Amino acid sequence: EGLASVGMHYSVICTEDRPFFEPDHIDEVTRGTFLGRELVDETIRVCDRWPRGDVPPSFRDPVASDVPVLLLSGELDPVTPPRWADDAGRTLSKSVHVVVPATGHGTLGSACIRKLTAQFIAAGTVEGLDTECDADARRPPFFTTFAGPPP
Repeated sequence: EGLASVGMHYSVICTEDRPFFEPDHIDEVTRGTFLGRELVDETIRVCDRWPRGDVPPSFRDPVASDVPVLLLSGELDPVTPPRWADDAGRTLSKSVHVVVPATGHGTLGSACIRKLTAQFIAAGTVEGLDTECDADARRPPFFTTFAGPPP
């Protein structure tokens, strides 16, 4: 059961990301990071053997649209940082970007964001949405044991 997510991960990464790795660029972008190039090298080794699909040359071109879009980011998201939504919003003319303070990858954990999302879906527009969410949120404490943060 737990292995399905690993397979899915590599199916997506090997199809959508690996073809765009630039060998001469890997050292530059991994230098000084916690893992260095270890994770990239492991991904390359797996993808060299993993079945994958093809993506068209335009796969990474920005999507341009005038359809209403609600972009949600967690201020502390290391996976899809808020700057990525800022980039996406440049070609989405009817978009609004909400950055939830003190939040990581899971913005839907916020009651305010769930309410905002429901309002957006019901209205079908970003016009008039109250996008001020969780302004008083605080960064979560560090986990110092497997039981979680101290009380």
